[in-house]
Amino acid sequence: ESYHSYIWSLCPKTQFHSAKYVHDAASLAAILYNDGYQLSITKLLRQCGVLSTTPACVRMLKLTDNQRVKEHKFKTKATQQKKRHRQILTEQRLNQQEKYNYASGAFD
Repeated sequence: ESYHSYIWSLCPKTQFHSAKYVHDAASLAAILYNDGYQLSITKLLRQCGVLSTTPACVRMLKLTDNQRVKEHKFKTKATQQKKRHRQILTEQRLNQQEKYNYASGAFD
């Protein structure tokens, strides 16, 4: 996930939003992106005067954070595997081309 995807999920580009709304969405996106849901939302609720969060709420926020991290790791791993696969294919193609061009003593 990226910071921009957080902003666009809070404030879709397909709808008009005021400058203040976009600014607030960007601020909230930065907080969520940097600290995760559990820490961010519990701090935000405390500042709004909600002193007690239910265990179910905390558990849900923790699960959301864990899912976010898990998806990021999976995407990163899949991306690395695809990149490595493309590299291997490129190397194989180059090796095949060189086989036909190589001759013993041809470059002396």
